[in-house]
Amino acid sequence: MTGNKLAAMLGRMKAACQTVLVCLAGVAFHAALLGPVALGRSARGGNDFAAFYTGGRLAFSPDLYHLEAFRKVEANITGWVSDELVFIRLPWQAALFAPLAAFRFQTAHAIWFVLCVLSLILLPRCWPSIPGVACAGALAWTLPIAVAILGAQDIPLIALALSGGMLLIDRQEPIWAGLCLSVCAAKPHLFWPLALVFVFHRMWRVCAGGVLGLGALLAASYLTAGPRWVPGFAYSVNYIARSDSQTKLTHMPAIPAVLAGLPVGGAIEICIMACAIAAAFFIRNWKTAAAVALILGIVTAKHVFLADCSFALVSLFLVWNDARQRFGLMLALSPVVWLPSFFGHPVWTVGALLAGAGWLSLQEVMVGAPKGDGYYTCEVASAR
Repeated sequence: MTGNKLAAMLGRMKAACQTVLVCLAGVAFHAALLGPVALGRSARGGNDFAAFYTGGRLAFSPDLYHLEAFRKVEANITGWVSDELVFIRLPWQAALFAPLAAFRFQTAHAIWFVLCVLSLILLPRCWPSIPGVACAGALAWTLPIAVAILGAQDIPLIALALSGGMLLIDRQEPIWAGLCLSVCAAKPHLFWPLALVFVFHRMWRVCAGGVLGLGALLAASYLTAGPRWVPGFAYSVNYIARSDSQTKLTHMPAIPAVLAGLPVGGAIEICIMACAIAAAFFIRNWKTAAAVALILGIVTAKHVFLADCSFALVSLFLVWNDARQRFGLMLALSPVVWLPSFFGHPVWTVGALLAGAGWLSLQEVMVGAPKGDGYYTCEVASAR
């Protein structure tokens, strides 16, 4: 083995050790913060997976959105039942959980946990321009990621699909990128500003792939739940929205929750949504526009929890190559930013997220679009 090869191998081993140590430190910190009670409940399956698992069992049946029937089945097969543990996802997602529902609950829960962790392990591969230790460290030290894992949310898989779509855009595979990004329809209330970015920036092939993907998911929904699933789905969503108590609102890092009950709350919400649309339209660099759109999609959502803020990390990864934008957004998404929302004071988290989006927009105005945005140059500029 030559000296150069040995040095390269030692360098890779050193980087791997650094990554593992940074990640373990983040996991230990979050485990201590969340506490043994929450960790124990999650290990026994007392989280959102109970609803996912039951949804998988009831896929292709008329009881998927029948609340009483759903709760009865859920209590029998999982041992958990709660007004909050109901299926408020689209039918195609129930079909995806059907294979897991063939296993016993605890076995399926363990498999789901492994899938979520593997998604996070694979996610840095979608951002080859970012040092591995930085990307993995950001994931390990972001409290919303830990909360998503604790709650057995599907957020890690959606984040992987979102990152994979961005990678495919960079690799000039827009149709496949759109198909990949269509998975974000699992949480449409968070990603509507991102969809506007692709439309306003004339990324038509990405949009075409997205439409194809959405069409396939819609067809799968009708095959899974029959032709009359829409009213049942809407009723379940409204039921959960009505059950949002003041206690739950104090843990929602979004403007509608922070301003709930205020006379001017609705007007401020409309202004922020208008800002999201304006950012998608006026910011010339599509990656900066997408980063701002992801953040504003979170803070304008009616029903959002701390775990959903995991997608803000994708904003950081999108602007990583611009030092000024990266610096400001790293401050806005630092580990301390999530603590106020975790302890019931989301206004500070919302303020930090808005400051991060404002910083990106300000840099765009002052400096202009970064050079070398190949996709914008090839597809959009040529179209004009």
